[in-house]
Amino acid sequence: MAKKYFIWKDPACNGMDIEWVELNGRAFYDLLKKPENGERRFIRLGNDICPNADVIYIEATESQYQDWYTEYCRHKYLRTWGKGRTALSLDALLDEEGPCSLHELIADIGAEFEEDIIRELCGEQLLIAIEKLTSVRREAIELKYFICPTKSDAEIAAMLGISRKGFSDRKRLALTDLKNFLNFDTPKSEIATQ
Repeated sequence: MAKKYFIWKDPACNGMDIEWVELNGRAFYDLLKKPENGERRFIRLGNDICPNADVIYIEATESQYQDWYTEYCRHKYLRTWGKGRTALSLDALLDEEGPCSLHELIADIGAEFEEDIIRELCGEQLLIAIEKLTSVRREAIELKYFICPTKSDAEIAAMLGISRKGFSDRKRLALTDLKNFLNFDTPKSEIATQ
C-alpha cells in the first residue's frame, strides 16, 4: 500500500482550473508545517474494500473538506461502534423447526394500540362534530359533559335561566346531531343547522 499526495499548483485557485502536483511524503509533511499553508485542506481517499490499495491525499476546498470530514467521522464511529457487534434482522428465522421470527418473539400481544388509535380518532372527530353544532346546542353539550359534568340538567338549566325541559331538548337535539355526524352512513352535510 502506497501513499500519494496531490496538491494544487496554485494554492489560490480554490478548486477551479486545478493543476495537480504530486509530492512525496517528506515534501508533503514539510508543506503542512509551514504557517502559510495552515488554511489549506486535504482529504484522504482510501478504499475500505481493498485495504492494500493506495491511499491518496488530495487538496480540497473548505466545503469539500467539511463534507468529507463529516462522512469520515460517521464511518469512524460506525467502525468503532460495530466492533464485536452484528446486525440482526427482525425477519431472521430463529428456529429451524418452526417459523419463528423476532417479530413474533418480541410482539406485545397484549398491546391494544388499535383501540387507542380508534379512541383518539373518535375524539378528534367528536371535537370537529361539536364545532359544527349551532352555538345553543354546542353550549348544551359543553356545559353538560365538559364544564359541569357533575351538575344535573335542572341545575344547568337554572344557570342558563331556562326551563329544565328547554335544556333537555337542546341537549337531546345536540346529541342527535352528533350521532348523525359521527355515523359514517349519514352524510355530514345533513347535520341540522338550526
